Amino acid sequence: MEEIDNKKPINRTADEFLDIEDNSRQANMIRDAYNNMDCMYGKYTSNYLKLWEQIFCAIIATIVIGVFMGLFLFMMINYPTIGLCIGLSFGVALLSVFWFYIMITLFSNLLNVYFYKHNGKLVTIHFRRFPKYFSICLEKDKHCVYNFRKKRWEEKTIHPDSYMGTYLLFPYLFSDNLQKTEMDCQVINKIKDKRNNQTIIISKKFYIKKSRYNNRHYTTFNFKDGNLKSIDLFISFHHIDTTWHKKHHYLRIDEMNAIHCTNVSKSFIDFCNEQGIEPPAECEHLHYEKSYNK
Repeated sequence: MEEIDNKKPINRTADEFLDIEDNSRQANMIRDAYNNMDCMYGKYTSNYLKLWEQIFCAIIATIVIGVFMGLFLFMMINYPTIGLCIGLSFGVALLSVFWFYIMITLFSNLLNVYFYKHNGKLVTIHFRRFPKYFSICLEKDKHCVYNFRKKRWEEKTIHPDSYMGTYLLFPYLFSDNLQKTEMDCQVINKIKDKRNNQTIIISKKFYIKKSRYNNRHYTTFNFKDGNLKSIDLFISFHHIDTTWHKKHHYLRIDEMNAIHCTNVSKSFIDFCNEQGIEPPAECEHLHYEKSYNK
């Protein structure tokens, strides 16, 4: 386990991904939000659907599957042959499993996320109770995922455009301002004040000229009474030889600087040592226990 020394801890700030020379109002709001965030608890998804979209899809799926199940039951009642009843019963069972799968896909795509800074380290923990999921993201956006079926840890390198890493969704704002010499890329940042003390910051990155690789980022930071409440990131990208791909990331901040101690199996320390990764130190945010009981 990592030992805590008496040296002055490294202060992790937004200047790691933010243009230091940018002192605009929107840049300072983002800078203050990240710098003042010692820890954060919220909800995250990399395949975001709004609540009404989830309900609408669930209703449509239920109606379609319900119609087929009703038709199967009608045929079983009116044509009670053994072979037909067995086949239709099998069909009803498959439709039930398919409906259950759709409901899980629609309503379990949200992950609980806990982020904290400690001794110059950034740690992001993703977890869900059903279906079970638990991962720890350390430096370089490497996710260490716990395989509940095999009861072991696995390291996965995930591209930042498909998952939320060590800096949450913050780097997408102003990140390309550091590439001021890049002629085919442009970043536009806007700030809008709305009613009820709500402020929205929008960052758009897009390519001016067509290139072999093309992508666009639209990031929206939502503030309420000066406090960051959510980050909404939409990415569309494609290669000249492929179709467009889209990802919609969403991070909702439920609690800021409220400590949530997470229990992690001590086997994670052994796994990190085997992979040459420095394991996070046990602290008020993270506690190591003998076994994983999530």
